[in-house]
Amino acid sequence: MKPSENPMNFPDVVHTDSFLSRQLARLPAPAARAAARTLSLLAGMAVAVVLHYVLYRVGLPSKPFIYVAF
Repeated sequence: MKPSENPMNFPDVVHTDSFLSRQLARLPAPAARAAARTLSLLAGMAVAVVLHYVLYRVGLPSKPFIYVAF
């Protein structure tokens, strides 16, 4: 990218220096990939559990059934 195409002088690559990325960088490449995949799987499962619970709660009636009869 030419300097004239980047008027705000934003960097071309943004580097994050988070705790997790520093820890993964210390591992050998195969172990880092396995750890990243495992963390990704766990995060996806956590999102799935939360979504499942929210959809379950939305499907519940707003009033208990016993009060509907009276």
